[in-house]
Amino acid sequence: MKTGILLALCMTVLTFGTSAFGAESLTAQAMRRSAPKGITEALYACVDNAGLDQALLGKCLASERSIQDARLNKAYGQLMRKLDDRTREAVKVAERAWLDFNVKTVAAETAIGGTNQVANADVANAELFRYCERANVLENYLFSIGD
Repeated sequence: MKTGILLALCMTVLTFGTSAFGAESLTAQAMRRSAPKGITEALYACVDNAGLDQALLGKCLASERSIQDARLNKAYGQLMRKLDDRTREAVKVAERAWLDFNVKTVAAETAIGGTNQVANADVANAELFRYCERANVLENYLFSIGD
């Protein structure tokens, strides 16, 4: 009897997928739980639409990375315009160090993950989150210095 109930439950999950438990795919749900503040809803919708297609998922991540990169660049530019020369130089040095850190981290993550598509998507996702987190940091600096 217990086996029959368990089998029926498993068949329900397999038949209905995540729609029995919510509209989002497990991938988008997991991504949302670990995502920093600032990731757009468009990414989650794109990931849901991509399903298991790694090429489409890669396009979703690349598109969101462009959005986060633009956010980061905008915050950096705004911040630099508000700082005195000494502070501007310190921020410039920090930003160059962050960029170097990011490049080296991508290289390390790629070496660890190998060349398969899933590992590549994981590396792209991690980099995307780093861009978003850095944009958050720069926006917080802007907020803290005010007008």
